[in-house]
Amino acid sequence: MASRPFVLGTPGENLKPAVLVRAVELIVLKFQLVLGDYFRVYTFAAQIAESATDLIGWLNNHGKVRKMFDASQAQISLDRTGQSVVLAYLSANLTRWTTHCVAFIRLIRVQDALKLEVMQHRSGLIKAQVGAATSSEKQRLTQDAEMHCDLIADHNFWEGLEHVVGDIEPICYGTNINQKDSTRADQVLLTLAGMYIHFSDHPIPEVANGMTKRIEKRWKDCDQPLFLLAVILNPFEGLSSFGENAGMNHFKCNNLLIAVRVSLIKQYTRGATNEFADVPKIASPAR
Repeated sequence: MASRPFVLGTPGENLKPAVLVRAVELIVLKFQLVLGDYFRVYTFAAQIAESATDLIGWLNNHGKVRKMFDASQAQISLDRTGQSVVLAYLSANLTRWTTHCVAFIRLIRVQDALKLEVMQHRSGLIKAQVGAATSSEKQRLTQDAEMHCDLIADHNFWEGLEHVVGDIEPICYGTNINQKDSTRADQVLLTLAGMYIHFSDHPIPEVANGMTKRIEKRWKDCDQPLFLLAVILNPFEGLSSFGENAGMNHFKCNNLLIAVRVSLIKQYTRGATNEFADVPKIASPAR
């Protein structure tokens, strides 16, 4: 690749210059940090996510209770489609944030079966968990079962969970998309810009302001010129992806191209640690 130091990545091409690989790897890590930012900014979402994770654990850790909910799933699917289908209750992996989104989507999908079973057989669910326990253990198990039944019957919980999934889904998609070896630099920036636009329009002002500021901070720490140039050189994007506030024009594009070229040459010949230190920064990924 030494003879092609300025390739920004093309579809189907897995080999990229070391500078681009490092830049993409760093920004993928930032996608994961954005998800953590979301739960720090939006405490209600963090509480909903914690409750959903706890509910999934409760369903999977109590076999008799789970069988009752499975039977409800089978009956509802049989009535609706003529086929008996029972879906598993997916657990999130604490070290992989994207699994939380998948687990929450599955939980939403089976919510009708959970609600119906709680409505029709609440006492049976409590008895199934308590079993032959006595004294203080019986009281503890009863309270635990009642708490989870109340959570399932809570309309606000399910509404909040759908809202949380709608927010974390674009972040998780971005993380997965940009983990591929074939990911191009323009795709990385467009994904980040998509997240910025999503949270710019968030109905809760505190979340909108908090998340846009944090995304701008993540973007500020990136090798901006490389990603900007990749979008500009994409024939399907060009300058159409930049808003008026970005101040992008053909003259700036030409200067950007020259600056990135010079910086890449310096990086390859002198091993500079900050390839784009002298190139002007852009305030936000999409304005």
